[in-house]
Amino acid sequence: MGCLPQHHRASIGRSAIYTGTEKANVNQHVAVLRTTERLLPAFLTRCLISEGVRSQIRQSGASREALNYQQIKELEISLPPLEEQRRIVAEIVGYQKEIARLESVIAANRERIQTTIDAIWNGGFESANGAPPSQPGAKPQVKGRNQNEG
Repeated sequence: MGCLPQHHRASIGRSAIYTGTEKANVNQHVAVLRTTERLLPAFLTRCLISEGVRSQIRQSGASREALNYQQIKELEISLPPLEEQRRIVAEIVGYQKEIARLESVIAANRERIQTTIDAIWNGGFESANGAPPSQPGAKPQVKGRNQNEG
């Protein structure tokens, strides 16, 4: 695993994989870690942002903002066989896709809520059962929407 010289520092909690073929420039705030055939870059990335490694960082006395080369070198991560690394990464990617899907559902529902509130405030309120909105038993409904619609 190759890294930049010791005086360079890397941000804690950030990690990325560079898959480009052209040379990349980095500055003193980036440490370059190169994996071997025994370690998948995607697995290393997830290890570096894991709570286990964060705990090691806190115990090492590293500042909140950065690690130096020696602190990076001393981090311990488990190294399962490649197939297990692939399985772990695939499982995490699956969870991340589900989170993204649910965040999209949440955003759509927030938009629906706002649309409903806006319609009510702009006079788009009518009673679903025909009673005037101010009477007891009136069920609010946005104009143009069926009571059973989401």
